[in-house]
Amino acid sequence: MTENVNYSLDPDKSKNETTAEDSGSSKMKLIIFIAVGVVLLGSTLGLLISRISAGMDNDDLSDELTKSKSKVSDLTAKNTLLTKQVEALTAENAEYKHRNEELEVRNKELTEDNEDLSRQLELKEVQIRKLNAANVELIAKIDALNRKIEVMLDQMKELRDYAEELYTDTRLIVGILNQELNRNQALQKAIDSLEDQLEEQGKLIGQKELKIQKLTEDLLAEKILGGRTWLVNEILTSVTGKRLQLNPVYNNTGATCDAKKFHDAAGSKKPNMFIATERATGAIFGGYTSQDWTGSESKNDLAAFTFSVSNRLSCKVPKDGINAIKTDQTKILTFGTNDIVIGDSCVIGANNIINLNATYICPNVTSPKYFYTENTKPQLEKFEFYEALVI
Repeated sequence: MTENVNYSLDPDKSKNETTAEDSGSSKMKLIIFIAVGVVLLGSTLGLLISRISAGMDNDDLSDELTKSKSKVSDLTAKNTLLTKQVEALTAENAEYKHRNEELEVRNKELTEDNEDLSRQLELKEVQIRKLNAANVELIAKIDALNRKIEVMLDQMKELRDYAEELYTDTRLIVGILNQELNRNQALQKAIDSLEDQLEEQGKLIGQKELKIQKLTEDLLAEKILGGRTWLVNEILTSVTGKRLQLNPVYNNTGATCDAKKFHDAAGSKKPNMFIATERATGAIFGGYTSQDWTGSESKNDLAAFTFSVSNRLSCKVPKDGINAIKTDQTKILTFGTNDIVIGDSCVIGANNIINLNATYICPNVTSPKYFYTENTKPQLEKFEFYEALVI
């Protein structure tokens, strides 16, 4: 007997089809054999009864009965055979039932596996949807990145063009720098030569300072104003390195000074120089500046200096020239930070101030307090202001 087993994904359907097929086949065979036996038995009995009713003789009846017994015997044999077949079918049915139970267990396992596969399939579908969404987003990013790359490529092209232009310009600049280098080398040579000249000038300045000392000694020996003016002009020439013509602009002529009159007459004159004589001791001192005396402020002047004719020395402004003079319309003039102050009245000592080394540097001074005069608040016998013209 051939077994037909259907392992369908639908476990209920597979089980029902197998059970129905096996059980139905056995029952149908049994019913057919029983029906045939009943029909034959009924036919025999009916025939026997009909013949008895028709008055058959004993011999005929005996023959018929023998035939019927033979048929019954045949039917009994067939029934026995059918019974064996039924038993065989029952055993086969039990075997099919056992197989069916095994199939049910397998079907249950397959059902569970199918459910697991279904859940996994759902998870995979969710993952696929997420991957699709991520893929769409990634494609969008790739598109955006491609656009950026295109922009960057355009920019790189522009940069390359600019680099080529820059390279050309750089070559031109290098050429210019080489020219400037050559000029700088020539300039350095000129600077070296100038330094040598400055060294020589330093020697000349030392000689001029000695000359100043001699001139101031001569000036100290002079007792008349005419000679003094000439010697002071020599001092200015020696210190500044220029020949100056001194034009008188203002003086006190033995009276008190007046700040307003001074600024009206002399405030705008530059360069200029003043020279003063102290009443008590006769000390002579002064100052020079290339700035004017207008306004009310501190002014820088690298050329400014003060001097003491009595001490035969000059005091120089620092190398930066800061605060060389200070203008104030209520005073005549101020050199430095109150180094020399001439107030609004030359003869009132309280308005005049002498303060050595506040700003100006006076070398080789043994008595700084009395460099210009012995009085720190001197009364002036004479005050003269000159315009110093370069000639």
